[in-house]
Amino acid sequence: MQTTREPGWQSNWTNEELEEFEKYSLKTEDGELVALGAYEILQKKVCVHIVYIESQPESNPTMTQEKKYNGIGRLLIAFGIKLSIDNGCGGDVTFQAKTPELAKHYADDFGAFPVSTYGGVAPWYALSRESEKEIFMTYLEEE
Repeated sequence: MQTTREPGWQSNWTNEELEEFEKYSLKTEDGELVALGAYEILQKKVCVHIVYIESQPESNPTMTQEKKYNGIGRLLIAFGIKLSIDNGCGGDVTFQAKTPELAKHYADDFGAFPVSTYGGVAPWYALSRESEKEIFMTYLEEE
């Protein structure tokens, strides 16, 4: 798998813990792996939970100062919104802020707000309807 070769990714995407989730990849037209995302459709909570997203090492802000690609996290959140719409969850997504820096990033850059811990260690965040619409509309083309 491409995530186990150099340059190494932060996470092992062959990990059994991620097997139960829907996983998607983002590649360039040339086949370069740019990002990976793991999503969970929570029908009882009527949302899609973004379990984990990761940018390739050359674009991962925790691994490099100058990113090769920008906006990967935003794109993967927009994809989560699309999954939510496609699965009857109205575009609602949640995600966890595993560090205080991520919590600040989610709040400042995406308009996220804390909703609960749902029994987990890291707090869960959601997006307002306005934020969901703004993020999702970024990737729609006008005809």
